[in-house]
Amino acid sequence: MTVDANRHEHIQQICAATARALTGVPELHFRDGVLHRGAHAVHAPAPHLRTHDDHDDLGSFRGAADGLALRLLHSDTATHLRARPDDEIGRLVFELLEQFRVESLADAHHAGTIANLRHRHEAWSAQFHASGMTETGTGLLLFTVAQVGRARVTAQPVVHATEDVLEATRFGLAPLIGGDLRQLRSLRHDQEAYAEPAGRIAVTIAELAAAQQSNGPAPRGGGRGRGTDWFSVALSEHDLEAHGSDTPRTGGTDPAGATPYAAFTRAFDREISVASLTRRDQLVEYRHHLDELVEQTGVDVRWVARLLQNVADTTQETGWNHAQEEGVIDAGRLSRLVTSASDPRVFRTPRHEPHPELQVTILLDCSGSMRQHQERTAVIVDLLARGMDLAGIDNELLGFTTATWNGGRAMRAWRRAGRPPRPGRLNERLHLLVKDQSLTWSKARHQIAGLLRPDFYREALDGEAIEWAVRRLQARADIARRVLLVFSDGSAMDGATTQANGPSYLDRHLVSVLDEVTATGAVAVTGIGMGADLGHHYPHAHTVDPDAAVDRQLLRELVGVLAEASHRRRAW
Repeated sequence: MTVDANRHEHIQQICAATARALTGVPELHFRDGVLHRGAHAVHAPAPHLRTHDDHDDLGSFRGAADGLALRLLHSDTATHLRARPDDEIGRLVFELLEQFRVESLADAHHAGTIANLRHRHEAWSAQFHASGMTETGTGLLLFTVAQVGRARVTAQPVVHATEDVLEATRFGLAPLIGGDLRQLRSLRHDQEAYAEPAGRIAVTIAELAAAQQSNGPAPRGGGRGRGTDWFSVALSEHDLEAHGSDTPRTGGTDPAGATPYAAFTRAFDREISVASLTRRDQLVEYRHHLDELVEQTGVDVRWVARLLQNVADTTQETGWNHAQEEGVIDAGRLSRLVTSASDPRVFRTPRHEPHPELQVTILLDCSGSMRQHQERTAVIVDLLARGMDLAGIDNELLGFTTATWNGGRAMRAWRRAGRPPRPGRLNERLHLLVKDQSLTWSKARHQIAGLLRPDFYREALDGEAIEWAVRRLQARADIARRVLLVFSDGSAMDGATTQANGPSYLDRHLVSVLDEVTATGAVAVTGIGMGADLGHHYPHAHTVDPDAAVDRQLLRELVGVLAEASHRRRAW
């Protein structure tokens, strides 16, 4: 599962990069398999643009991404919506023909893009045929239009394996739509002119499908209307109405969908160090246990530091090295040419010293479900923090949880106020300072071990925690690159808040915060999923196998994630 999640994230990054290159739109990125333009989803009404992790290969993902990019590049939404038929099947056919039009406009010099688009069409065609949908009357009708329509517009042949399936239906359609089909390719550079024959084809096919379903014989191999199921995946009313207008993505729908995020009261919120909440003798005991766990990994922290040094390999000129045997003439030592003619040390060279251009914050989800990962997480962040100190990288470790279960004093305050509707967050927020940026690892080592304390792990207000961590990172104006790594195992969750505001209230806030941080570009955020795929919330995410040992391979993997985030931030 973890390998698949990381593969999916890698594919999304590749596809987003090609989409940005094709369109010139820098804010394009994939999240949970959906292309986004900033905070807004780019809808894909044409069914062959929908891919699936369980049976699609890299070529299909690339082809779908290229198709979406060409749709953004060559299709005007207002023109498209004005010409689109009202009937469901008519709209579907019109969407397909418009998508085929933009795909036919791929630059002839971009052979890879054209190959990807063809590969995706062939893969989708094979999947559709194998599903049995071509055994229904309506399914075969729509499938035939998809095949001959693309062949006409792109001047590429129909998929060879489907030719026999199409022949009879294609022959029957020729006198009805053949004239309009022949016009499509010559009009493909003019969207408005192209829409006229495309619209007539769509209306004709819709009428044929309606007549077939109401008056014709029972569909072969399935119940009435079964043939439209595969196509209609992309045809929800929301998708059709929002197509091209980029609808904001939310974490879901709930009764408080339009309510902005807020806290009912902040009177009980705390930001406090782990040391202030834990007895010294407990911290010493936890540290002893954590040292044993770290030793069992066999990982040399100096090796981790060398990896990290490559990520933050920047230097700054801080002065001069004098009395050198080569370099630039040092005017202050020219007199030595007279007094000590044999001494060649009259040059100077620039002195370069490491400069902390990178600052990293590790933010730890201390929710109840993370307790199962607490030892592994503590070992990982302990090695990373110590390695970053040795590599000269500014870093701090933060945690987030709640002070109690089920709302505590915040919930009681809401009840005393008469339980007003949609109260916002209803719990006592607890932000933990595990290792402050000003502390070295040696001074914070006992606090880091405090992560082993089991009763820290309660509930999670992820959005607020990320806002807090980002504010702390931005306080350092002299740092050029800022990276936030969030170790978590899933969605934001607080029982009291969810019950009072709806199931998606916290998730929507998390998505909103991540979109805002990503849009500003001030901090590069990556979600590190502990046995969970965080891609449905984080634009950039990586999954850690819950069964993998903490060893060199895992540390190298995480340093690679940090390096990617660091370079992403530098590119902004």
